[in-house]
Amino acid sequence: MRNRRRFLVLFVILGFSLLTAFCLNIRTSNVGFFTGNSDRALDDKMKEFMKVYAEVQNRYVDKKSPEELMNLAMKGMVSGLDPYSNLFIGSEVKGVVSNFTDRKYIGGIGLSIMRLGKSIYVTEVFEGYSASKAGIRPGDVILSINGRSVYSLAPDQVVNLVLGKEGTSVSLEIKGLHAQKPQVFNLIREKIEVDSVVYKDLSKDIGYIKIRSFTDQTVGKLFFSLVQIEVDRKSGLIIDLRDNGGGSLRAVASALEFLVGSGKLILEIRGRDYVRKYETAMGVITPLQPRRIDQNPPKVVVLINNLSASASEVMAGNLKHYKVATLIGVRTYGKATVQDYIDVERPGSLPTAETKLLLGVTTARYFLPDGTNISSVGVNPDIEVEQPDNFRSYEYLTEKDSQFQAALQFLRKK
Repeated sequence: MRNRRRFLVLFVILGFSLLTAFCLNIRTSNVGFFTGNSDRALDDKMKEFMKVYAEVQNRYVDKKSPEELMNLAMKGMVSGLDPYSNLFIGSEVKGVVSNFTDRKYIGGIGLSIMRLGKSIYVTEVFEGYSASKAGIRPGDVILSINGRSVYSLAPDQVVNLVLGKEGTSVSLEIKGLHAQKPQVFNLIREKIEVDSVVYKDLSKDIGYIKIRSFTDQTVGKLFFSLVQIEVDRKSGLIIDLRDNGGGSLRAVASALEFLVGSGKLILEIRGRDYVRKYETAMGVITPLQPRRIDQNPPKVVVLINNLSASASEVMAGNLKHYKVATLIGVRTYGKATVQDYIDVERPGSLPTAETKLLLGVTTARYFLPDGTNISSVGVNPDIEVEQPDNFRSYEYLTEKDSQFQAALQFLRKK
């Protein structure tokens, strides 16, 4: 069974002084701040809030300042909306602001991570670096770094703890995917160089493209990889989206133009009061289309797993919908929402390192061409293949990689 994990992102706020004055107004007025039946109900709830606030302040075992309690209340209001909404206050903001480039989080030990629900998961481990040598693998959970819990930290904050001077060590407490107890790893920091798209020539007839994430750089690299497939006259292609946590929707839309052709609906984004449709541009060059009448396009297989999420689900879902590829693996994660980042004190301005209150709010959901909302449902494979329980990340593309072997078998079938 696949563990259902859920992502985390961000959301909204009220200033402490405004909220305090607002609550005082409710306590001293029969009418309150609001009018009308629904507003009276909110009046009553705010009075209940102040009663709870007073009891907590008077009775909680540790003394908390009014500011601390109000911050906790605001965070609770936001995080209760959905798994992807959250509020960052003060020093928490700095580590989040740099997360607007859709880059993968690759630290100095050779791994990439993402937040799923309340935990930090390893999504990929790169061969030859410290993490791989230590036996860390995708699906493992990072509990702490140098003794500091990462439970409440944003991915960028976690990366900042991992990064350091080359040659120095960093300590990670990790709960293995199938381990009963966590283990501490002391790893040496190294210079890491990883491409978002990797092309491999597997055989005379089959090519392989690994897409680690979707960024602006991914599009060009994917295009030239597809051109290479055509130049080499490959009859089969494997596109590997396993452990791909997503990235830029703009990038995946551009990438799909090379695969599904011109003028195709690939995505529909639905907000509270708007619908936005995305189609591939007209006249786009599709490298996989045959140039000769006697030439067949290559058979395409897409590998997916439970860590394929967001933008990678958009690609997989479209390739399945338009019958461009056969999906092999296990059901994807299921994340299809759009978040906006808001500087609460300066609405309409881009958040900066000086932002004090940062809100990440879910503003829309996106749907596949057939109307499917993949949130919590994911994209199902055409051929379900699970990895063995003892499978390790360094065994990708080997005989122990059941999904990869199934793809090869499918492509070689006449």
